[in-house]
Amino acid sequence: MGKKGILVCLRCGSTRLKRKTHILGIIPGSAYICKDCGFESPVMFEFFPESPPLREEVSEGTDPSKTD
Repeated sequence: MGKKGILVCLRCGSTRLKRKTHILGIIPGSAYICKDCGFESPVMFEFFPESPPLREEVSEGTDPSKTD
């Protein structure tokens, strides 16, 4: 199973979304409504937070590609 992301409103960036289902004939559909700004869309941005780095970050001012 894939990772679950965080849905974000396309207008205001809020994560407070409500899913609304509707039926068009025999085809079910869904939309999302932002609880903060009221924006409604069948598509929202899904954000996947990155996991913590596996190694320490290279300190600023050093270039790991350059070798002496």
